[in-house]
Amino acid sequence: MKYLHYLLLIILFMVTPCADNDGKTESLPFTKPEILEIESKSKVIVVEVPAADNSTVIQGKLAQGYVKGATVIADIIQTDSLVGNLQQDPGEVTAVSDAEGNYQIISNYSGYVLFSRGGTFTGGNGEQLPALPMLAPSPVIAKTEIHLTPLTTLVTTQPELKEKLDELGGWDTDIADPDGVPGSLLRVAKTVETVLQILSGGENPLLDTTAAQLAGLGKVAESMNATEDLSSEDSLQEIATESATSILEDPNLVAPSKIQQENANQNILQSIRSSIEVVAANIQDSADPVVEAEIVEEVEQSVTEAIETVANSVSKSVEIGLTFTPVIEEIQFERTASDQLTITAIVSDDGPLTELTFQWSMEGQNFSDPTSNPTVLLNYDDDITGTITLRVTDDNGVGRTTLLSNPLSLGEFPYLLP
Repeated sequence: MKYLHYLLLIILFMVTPCADNDGKTESLPFTKPEILEIESKSKVIVVEVPAADNSTVIQGKLAQGYVKGATVIADIIQTDSLVGNLQQDPGEVTAVSDAEGNYQIISNYSGYVLFSRGGTFTGGNGEQLPALPMLAPSPVIAKTEIHLTPLTTLVTTQPELKEKLDELGGWDTDIADPDGVPGSLLRVAKTVETVLQILSGGENPLLDTTAAQLAGLGKVAESMNATEDLSSEDSLQEIATESATSILEDPNLVAPSKIQQENANQNILQSIRSSIEVVAANIQDSADPVVEAEIVEEVEQSVTEAIETVANSVSKSVEIGLTFTPVIEEIQFERTASDQLTITAIVSDDGPLTELTFQWSMEGQNFSDPTSNPTVLLNYDDDITGTITLRVTDDNGVGRTTLLSNPLSLGEFPYLLP
């Protein structure tokens, strides 16, 4: 009975109106009740406790290197699925990652996964590289920091991997942490990145849509889930080879017409194996911390060489005249207020224009809505200079993407008083 007495006091406290500093009372809003089971010495007491209808603030890093300019969507999970539909639907909240890879989502709904698309990260020699799409599972109660990495993407589709990755240092670790992460964990993460970057890179990638890239990551997760010792070099090679083979042989991911040359698959797989050797050689299989930024240059060089191998193995004539990327014909600028620059993209595509998605970015600057067209560059003045980048993707954000960068010069669009 003592346990029951304390429980009732707690519930009374939770449902009692709160008073502010002026003595006024304010009732807490409640939504769907939660069910608590409290075990006493003699029985289990089941109590319905109203849940506060407060918005949840989720924040964290996008890490493959830190990814800037990516759109993060709280994507509502589809029926009979572990993920959403990979696009922003009405009512779904979004955020754009800043130059350090930070994002913040404020959501008043649940039952979603975090999904990121677009964005770039700084490579080992300073160039901007396109980021892979990523996922992270629905946040658990009281957890407000969620990073999106290749590892959280695997766990979203194969939750059983949490335990294996936790043994190496944590499935939800910020793998680009400047203080370093356990080497065993980082070499697994870089193996995942390497396989997908090789198959998604170049002018004619084998995985040429966001949906295909995430499906490819799902195949890596399946191979990893079937492997016991994730971080040994033999295991990394096994995971990379098995998952890449599964991807190459799946006609829903890679059109058979793309790989018609003799021994093409074998050449691609050998290039992947060579890159994994570089990963293993540069990142030790230990709990000692390794800083990603200190090892990426050699890994990226091997990936670049592997992408060239893929390019030489892929049919150059594939799909010519059948599908096209969106065409950004023109970007128009208009100074609509002293501190606002309205920007409009004139775009054409072989599909419905209503299925195009837009992503505007400019380092250090904010847009009224970076996913709309037109959009407005806020806090603009004659001293602002830099480069505006636009990504346009068809098929509701999971198709082919066109990227255009437009430099802004000092005082290029002066404000004319009405």
